Amino acid sequence: MFTYFKWLTKSWSSPAALKFATKALINTYYPTERACLIQANDKINGLNFSIEANTESPIENPAFVIKNWGNREVDIKVDGLPVARSKIFRYGFRDGVEGTDLIIYLEKKGIKKMAIEIVRKK
Repeated sequence: MFTYFKWLTKSWSSPAALKFATKALINTYYPTERACLIQANDKINGLNFSIEANTESPIENPAFVIKNWGNREVDIKVDGLPVARSKIFRYGFRDGVEGTDLIIYLEKKGIKKMAIEIVRKK
């Protein structure tokens, strides 16, 4: 069994891959931000992807920066279940030269595949 330190180190040094259900989007893990950067555009209304976690690439409080999302609020589902905005699901916006980025933090950990659905509120 992992000690917490080994678990956390693995989640940062060998992050779980993202697999998108929608058209291929560019995503890159940024270790300095400990977040996955996803290139989007303001025409996208949602994202469906899975985090392909396992014992070598565990999930530990994943964070996502979705470039050019726009300034629209979001709903999220994890493994098909809605998650309310709270301590375990936080998000905010960052204005940049090219557009507004959405930043998401999930307080989740595990070694099994996790399905994520992010949808713009209407």
